[in-house]
Amino acid sequence: MKIKLLALAALLGFGVPFAALADGTTVSLDYGGAKRTYILHVPPNVEPGKRYPLIIALHGMNGTAEGFEGMTGFDTAADQYGFFVAYPDSDGPKWDLRGRDGDIGFAEKLLADVVQNNPVDAARIYVAGHSQGAGLAQALACFDTDKVAGVAVVSENMHPHFEQLCRPSRPIPVLLFHGTADPISPYNGGANGVSGTDTLSSEATAQFWAQADGCSGNSVTTSFPDKISDGTTTTSNLQTWGRCRNGATVAFYTIAGGGHTWPGAAVKRDRFGGSSTTVHASEIILHVFSETLAAENSSTQK
Repeated sequence: MKIKLLALAALLGFGVPFAALADGTTVSLDYGGAKRTYILHVPPNVEPGKRYPLIIALHGMNGTAEGFEGMTGFDTAADQYGFFVAYPDSDGPKWDLRGRDGDIGFAEKLLADVVQNNPVDAARIYVAGHSQGAGLAQALACFDTDKVAGVAVVSENMHPHFEQLCRPSRPIPVLLFHGTADPISPYNGGANGVSGTDTLSSEATAQFWAQADGCSGNSVTTSFPDKISDGTTTTSNLQTWGRCRNGATVAFYTIAGGGHTWPGAAVKRDRFGGSSTTVHASEIILHVFSETLAAENSSTQK
């Protein structure tokens, strides 16, 4: 049961008692004259005085924060790796990606709100999104790279105008997941099934991020047996780029026969297609970002 955030006295230096946060909190904030909300998940056994990493989880078009929380299973993975998770709601059926007057600005205010009121490390904020939410995640990686430590993109290719405008200020880890049978955001690029606007291919999107991260040398592709939620047995691929600047990495999962879905989510085949039962995106995302944290901590201690 979600607990409505109340105006309570600060405890242990933060704005909300940990006892209230532990069960999940629906937080309200004003943005652009509208009331916006997000659900905050807190890992167990939060220690006073310690700062934790945060992942912002962005639902797709016509989705909700609560639905995305249930679908992705991020909470379970976040508890394992010690991450806070914030699930914001869009204002209406879709995210406004037109600029800082839209949901890029809202995301910036959200980040500031979570950091101000919780034991979250502002230098360890990651963003993951599905479909149009992944478009907002990429926008934040493009234009707010100083605030984002890594990004995960699921079922969304980059639009050409973003490619032209996107100039990340530093290399960051990037994870991408895309199904070859995606009926909304075509794997090979072209017209998006909802907006009708053209997009790059999934491969070109991954290549863009590899170039932005200054990855040198050729990528390495590994194939592995996979199974789609409709029972189809197939072979999917993992393409990785190493030797990137500042130790960043780019990894691209191609889900053979996968649809416009979140890999690892328990869904049956429908008009959006099937989901991989082998690749669990939430677990992979939190594992990779956790390893990034460990590598950074190791380098700073030398």
